[in-house]
Amino acid sequence: MASAIPGAVMTVGAEQVVGLARRILSEARDEREAAAENASDWSRIFDQEEADTVVRMLAVMASIESDGRVREAQIHAILEISDSLTVGMDLLHPLQRSTPGMLDAEQLGYLDELGIQLED
Repeated sequence: MASAIPGAVMTVGAEQVVGLARRILSEARDEREAAAENASDWSRIFDQEEADTVVRMLAVMASIESDGRVREAQIHAILEISDSLTVGMDLLHPLQRSTPGMLDAEQLGYLDELGIQLED
């Protein structure tokens, strides 16, 4: 999974990120949830470019996700990644367009921790 070249910085790697992207964008609810959980697990080994790619996809998907459990996993993954790397607010912009009524208290708390203000 991670780069194993001596002296190299640990990263997830392009092939794994592409596989994760396919699962994040999957039509299957279980695949999207598992992908978000996987992104959380890998949060400490993404390099910045990988993290930016994954965060952007998670933010877009969370902004349109109809399943609350999946949306919670997606937003939580973004929060986990932000604990390790810089997550630019421009990557999180899709979350600002989330409908407040579709978010539960925990999800709203995650958005608050990320510094996201919902648009009216």
